[in-house]
Amino acid sequence: MAYTLSDHFRPLRVVLRINGVVVGSLLGVVLLTVSRNALGAWGLYESGHLWPLRLAGALLMVLGLLSLVISGQRVIGLGLLAPVTIAYLLLALVLLSAYFQREFSQLSPLGSLLLVIVFSLCLVAVLAALPYLRAEYRT
Repeated sequence: MAYTLSDHFRPLRVVLRINGVVVGSLLGVVLLTVSRNALGAWGLYESGHLWPLRLAGALLMVLGLLSLVISGQRVIGLGLLAPVTIAYLLLALVLLSAYFQREFSQLSPLGSLLLVIVFSLCLVAVLAALPYLRAEYRT
C-alpha cells in the first residue's frame, strides 16, 4: 500500500523522506564531519569545543534515519509519528528562539540560507503530520 496511488500517507511520506535526507542526513553529516575552518567560514562556529556541534550532527543523523524508516512503513501509527513530529517541532522552536535572541547575527549568507531551509523543512514536517495525528487520536 505504501507505493500505490491510493496511499493516504503519501504526502507525509514525501515530507518525511525529504526531511530525512536534507535535515537529518545531510545537515547531520556536515555538522559531524566538517572542519573548524569551514564551520567558522559559514558562521556556525566561533571558538571553543566542537563536541556540541558533533553531538547535534549525530542526533540529526539519527532523526533523519528514523524519518526514512518511518516513511517506509506500511501504516504510520501514532507511536512512530509522534516522536518524530515532536523532534522536528523542538528543532524548529530552538532555531526560532535562537533567531529572536540574535544568536545568528554572525551567519554568512550561506549559513542564513541553511537556517531558513532547515527551519522551513521542520515546520513543513510538523504541519504535514498534524492531520495524521488528529486522525489517529479520534480512532
